[in-house]
Amino acid sequence: MKSKTKILNKSLLCISLICLFIGYTSTVKAQTMDVGVFGGGVYYLGDINPNLHFATTQPAFGGFFRFNYKDRWGFRLGVSKGKLKADDNDFMEVNALQAYAGGDFDIDDPNLIYYAVSNRGLNFETDITEISLIAELNFFPFFVGSRKNKWTPYIFTGAAMYLYNPKPIGGGVNYRDLGTEGQGYADREAPYGNTAFAIPFGIGLKVSLGSRIGLGFEWGMRKTFNDYIDDISTTYYLDLYGYNPDEGIYYTPNPENPVEIISFPITDDVYYSDPTFSHKSGEKRGDESNNDWYAFYGISLTFKINLLKDDGCRDFGRDSYY
Repeated sequence: MKSKTKILNKSLLCISLICLFIGYTSTVKAQTMDVGVFGGGVYYLGDINPNLHFATTQPAFGGFFRFNYKDRWGFRLGVSKGKLKADDNDFMEVNALQAYAGGDFDIDDPNLIYYAVSNRGLNFETDITEISLIAELNFFPFFVGSRKNKWTPYIFTGAAMYLYNPKPIGGGVNYRDLGTEGQGYADREAPYGNTAFAIPFGIGLKVSLGSRIGLGFEWGMRKTFNDYIDDISTTYYLDLYGYNPDEGIYYTPNPENPVEIISFPITDDVYYSDPTFSHKSGEKRGDESNNDWYAFYGISLTFKINLLKDDGCRDFGRDSYY
């Protein structure tokens, strides 16, 4: 119930921000509005891919409305969609080298190789849908249709709400429903939600292609306050001593007699929590001190719509197409 309340409160906050945004843009003298489409890529940084930008890129697309206030500011309401995806097997060497960060190491060190081959075996994919409210600041006075200033760099920031639902690569079960880190147990956290907030920020370039058509190039990170986009955050919650795939069983201590090892059937919650069946309760499964990030980048094509009649007077006196 507490988790649902948090989601409801966040949803109400997002709706309030949208209403404030629409109210504001209706009172300012916005001279033009751009209707745009976006295509490009989206990628993730987190417990599987800690710092390799663009390494897990998947296709992304979206659309937006931008209200242009004078020649420096743009206020954008948009929706973007894509997929986040990563697999431990693709980052074995990277994660092994990170274990030796801060000191000298030998690539032939058997301990390094052991660390790599004994990786967690975790992976995830999730569709992601983002609704964002973004403010843009142009470096130069700019509007689509200008003959004088046909391009400008810009920076942006704002607020976003995103929906996600991590699963194994290829689909199937929802990790959230399995409680892969013991979510829902008395001494563990409650299951995480599938809606969260982020702060988008980044840089871009706008280009005027004519009186009505504009082109944009943009890259933007999303700072989240969530470490479960990849379903990996804290520690393992089971004591697993190995498994027998032929018989479909795994081995664990007997709760009534810890010196005795007993077997249980392999179920989805056990398998997806620890696919290598080689970790003990309390061992690190992820880094809960660092939240996950994601980023969108790509190209946009916009069409300008005049909202107010232009009187031809610009504060920097340049010609324009009309």
